[in-house]
Amino acid sequence: MRRSVAAVVGCLALVLCGTACGGSSAPRPANQSHSPAPLPSYIVKSVNAGTKPCAVEGGLGSVWVSDYGDNLELRFDPTTLKVLARIKVGISPCGIAVGGGSVWVENFGDGTVSRIDPKTNKVTSIRVGTSPYDVTYLAGAAWVTNYGDNTVSRIDARTGKTKTIKVGNSPTGVGPGGGAVWVTNGLDGTISRIDPASLKVTTTHVGSTPSWTAWGEGRLWISDGRSLERIALRGPSAGRVDKRVALHSGLNDGDVSGGTVWVSDSAGGLHAVDAASGKVLGSWKLHLTNPFVLATYAGHLWVVDFLGTQLEELDPAALTGG
Repeated sequence: MRRSVAAVVGCLALVLCGTACGGSSAPRPANQSHSPAPLPSYIVKSVNAGTKPCAVEGGLGSVWVSDYGDNLELRFDPTTLKVLARIKVGISPCGIAVGGGSVWVENFGDGTVSRIDPKTNKVTSIRVGTSPYDVTYLAGAAWVTNYGDNTVSRIDARTGKTKTIKVGNSPTGVGPGGGAVWVTNGLDGTISRIDPASLKVTTTHVGSTPSWTAWGEGRLWISDGRSLERIALRGPSAGRVDKRVALHSGLNDGDVSGGTVWVSDSAGGLHAVDAASGKVLGSWKLHLTNPFVLATYAGHLWVVDFLGTQLEELDPAALTGG
């Protein structure tokens, strides 16, 4: 997902909208992204989450949504979905991680990460690399992919100090697994494993365009074109694909919970895959134009519409009949 410096921002804008570089249809106005028709039974609630909500995460008693268009982090009550706080962060916020007693938000537009204290909602701004794209938390630090300069920033949660780690070309998704940090490098078809203690990087080739990660319960899956790929985390095959599941073009972000991989796509779809066997459990249509980022929290799924305004709460049991 990276071109020359001149093309990075334009290309990433297309990637963020769930399209390939080189052509896309114009996005629909936000007021058309949410249909007034009755919602399917598996959609518990649907609420406004600002202008281009880009990411969602649950933790520390709240659901957190990055309002990309308004430079805000919205804090929701997970039971009522009422907004508890509107927190000013950096420019064009997106990826969120929860760890070390804080909420970490990468700001794609100004090369910073906002660290939010959930007790006070106070924000500390931390400078990272160019065009930060995603963030995760592991081993006492936040780890941020810098799409614009092929690096990862490690932010020490205790000291706030950063270290810069060189990875592959156009790092996008990042997630923990097997005691390491894993980074997808979109333009060279690789995934980089970072040892959190030594910061040593090991890179393996996995496919054409690895992008988002879905992780949890000791597993790591990545989106790659029209498929989900499971990454081996240990042993001689570590960093290589050990399971591939064909699904849909334009796969976005996902999560792993209850033995199921959940992933959305840029056409408004949601897919479920058994994390152990790779069997496709089902696919459903959401009332969203581009369900961009998905997270599991408090027994439910949470997904935001980057081409609209909505946050949707989904009941996984109603989807799979479990």
